Amino acid sequence: MQRLFDLVRARKLMEKYGIDVLVASSTDNFGYLTDYWTHYGKYFDIGWIGDPCLQMAVLPFEKNVDPFMYLVGQQSDVEYIDPWIKDRRFYTDPGYGAKDEGNFFEVFSKMMKERGLDKSKIGLELGYEGYTIEVASHRMVETLKKTLPDASFVDASNLFRELRLIKTDEEMARIAKASEIIDRCLKATFEEVTGNMTESELEWILKRNLVKDRIDVILLNINFGEDDILRPTEKKLQEGDFIRIDLALKYKQYYGDVARSVVFKKPSTKVKHMFDSIHKAHDQVIESIKLGSSCSEIFNIAKKSLKESGYIYQPPIIGHGTGISVHEAPYLGENNMTIQPGMAFTVEILLKPGKGSWIGTEDMIICDKRGCRDITTFTKDLVVL
Repeated sequence: MQRLFDLVRARKLMEKYGIDVLVASSTDNFGYLTDYWTHYGKYFDIGWIGDPCLQMAVLPFEKNVDPFMYLVGQQSDVEYIDPWIKDRRFYTDPGYGAKDEGNFFEVFSKMMKERGLDKSKIGLELGYEGYTIEVASHRMVETLKKTLPDASFVDASNLFRELRLIKTDEEMARIAKASEIIDRCLKATFEEVTGNMTESELEWILKRNLVKDRIDVILLNINFGEDDILRPTEKKLQEGDFIRIDLALKYKQYYGDVARSVVFKKPSTKVKHMFDSIHKAHDQVIESIKLGSSCSEIFNIAKKSLKESGYIYQPPIIGHGTGISVHEAPYLGENNMTIQPGMAFTVEILLKPGKGSWIGTEDMIICDKRGCRDITTFTKDLVVL
């Protein structure tokens, strides 16, 4: 299996951050480094191991030391998927009859010593996506400090964020495929809308349409009119209601995220004016997205356009990156990050017609060396069903 990330760029970032060994233990970043997406730690109560970190992908800076992966069980599954990392080690709890070599992290420390990595500066996930949540657990860090006393430990969260910011061609292809599936699903779902149907009924129609692509919903908001309840309800569709569907799903672990608002029967004057204003701002934003443009420049183009139409824009961003997370950098808000080849992000401009739900559109944008393009094909015009 091919490697997802750019290994040369990863080692340049390790040099930038002064990290000798990069260790991924979260489900997302373990999968990112290996392209093997473990079940444990995400779907199961793993109290029998006593710690949420059940997998570790290790990337040494030195090229003469092979990357390796270490995880609880799953050997036959790993062999079937056959990820690019060939140095693999599997832990079995002594309670299941295995030889008692120590706990999960004590065995990991032995593996580091075997490879001459026990005196390294080791980068762990101590923070995640800008928040203070510890992905590398307290037990993990404290155990490694005791069993690798000559090593030092630093936070590699920013390195992972920076590495994931620029996608490879394979990552881009997966995001584009997810977006294509959403496009097709939204078109098919809106064609089946009828009066008096409920939000929940529309949800099941959408899920049925996704089954054709063997894809499951990951994140879904369906709102009829000024209904701000995130999950679909038993509210019935009435004439004049707008329908907003915001759908995010994964294709081979990479997210697409697209939203559309349509109107059932006759739109009100307020909703039509709001939609036209969003459409105008959206078009101006898409036109402004160039390689080298700053996120704040793009954000302020949207704010200015909406202000000219009589609206004060409330949300702090007009778009966000996607990848193995549905929300990740870049964020199209008041920051100086510039648009670069390899970025994938949404443009999502929203307005509230009242106290309830938002209306607006959300498109997927991908950028390469030739420039940036909108890959969402569903019409941006106001659709009246």
